[in-house]
Amino acid sequence: MHTGASDPPTSTPRPAPQLGVATSDAMNRARLALRNVVADTALWCAVVLSLLAFRGFIVWLFRDQLSDGTGARQIGRCLATGLRFDVKVASFAMLPSILLTVAGFARPLGRWHDRVRTFLAVMFAAVGVTAFVVDVAYLREYHDQFNHWIFGLVFDDRAAIARTVWQSYPVIWLLLLTAALTAALIWAGRRIWNRFGERILLPARLGLGAWRWITPVALLSAVFLGNRASLESRPLQTKDAAVTSDAYLNKLVMNPFSALANAIADYRLSTQPKALSRFLPDGNVRAAARAWFGGTGAVTDLDQALKRVAPGSAAKPARHVFLVVLESYDSWGMRPENEALRATGRIAALARGGIAADAFVSAGD
Repeated sequence: MHTGASDPPTSTPRPAPQLGVATSDAMNRARLALRNVVADTALWCAVVLSLLAFRGFIVWLFRDQLSDGTGARQIGRCLATGLRFDVKVASFAMLPSILLTVAGFARPLGRWHDRVRTFLAVMFAAVGVTAFVVDVAYLREYHDQFNHWIFGLVFDDRAAIARTVWQSYPVIWLLLLTAALTAALIWAGRRIWNRFGERILLPARLGLGAWRWITPVALLSAVFLGNRASLESRPLQTKDAAVTSDAYLNKLVMNPFSALANAIADYRLSTQPKALSRFLPDGNVRAAARAWFGGTGAVTDLDQALKRVAPGSAAKPARHVFLVVLESYDSWGMRPENEALRATGRIAALARGGIAADAFVSAGD
């Protein structure tokens, strides 16, 4: 029967393009890559916050060491500048996982990337808690965070140091405390991530099209700025820790990891052949001697600059001369403000009756 409408032409059907499969693969890859960005950012924030919290804790714990005039504004500057040191440490610690995240935008790396990130989180929890506990004990002993004294563990009598530590501190209890805090931190981190991590989603378009390249570049730029901890022409430096008028508070600006890295850098610099250039950039020792000692224009070496001729005693010359050299003997008991303690009366008598040198520079190799 003819209905009046022409029948459509017949032709061989063409296979439909597989756009759905390609789009689905790209979408899954983008979501996985962005999921890694969220996880890295969450762990980075956890590292920064833990370092910042520890700084706040030691400022409170050693508050009796602060100057009387130190107030909230000074403490705020300490915490704000310390945050920059924390950002630098966290950016460096997260670098392996972030590089894997960047590579994941081009090729998914599978579940083992999560294992790498989990390993970093557990390692930081263990190393961080250990460093915090040791740093508190170090502050009590040396009134400073990790400095040049830490190298006594390498170059001094390690057996004697171990005996002293064992006899002076409750080592077993501290180890148990460290293990308990580490386990609690890992447990809390897992609970928080499992509860809130799945709810944090980034728009999928940040991993598609041109954003597939823009997002990794932005992530690497953020890591670069984090390692510099500065938007200025120079990166964060040790001297930036001197932000308050309280010398003790300035010692708490850096975190234990920054302090240890600074101590190692100072040691390596001071043991180099050109270490003098750090203090005398022009290398002119004679000019420095003239500026420091004064009246040394005619001398040719430092021995002459340091030479002192005593007028001698009007009394009968002594038959014997006693030179008292006391290694690591602090002179605090001989200070005028401590005379009432009478802790070093005989030594003080020797000093008054002879010659006592009060200014010394610590010796090295």
